Amino acid sequence: QCLKLLRQHGIPTIVMTQRGSPVSDAADLTIAIDMQEGKNIFRPTSTRFAYLAAIDILANMVAYADRNIALKALRSIKEELVRNRDGDDRQLLGD
Repeated sequence: QCLKLLRQHGIPTIVMTQRGSPVSDAADLTIAIDMQEGKNIFRPTSTRFAYLAAIDILANMVAYADRNIALKALRSIKEELVRNRDGDDRQLLGD
């Protein structure tokens, strides 16, 4: 229902899920991760790691698309962490 509502308002929808799922069918674009699940539900699955890797790659691509905006956002996050954590600003920002 959420995807349908977004599309009714002209907002493009991108999902990360299995190809052919109801969510995938309702979206404009699907980043498909089609992997078999193991039988042991208590251990991390290969699918979970695949999703984490895909999200990490997407985050890097977005950051590299406009490094200045990404650096400004990261600095802002770090400043908030320092202000609300313990005042220790020795941890690296990464730039």
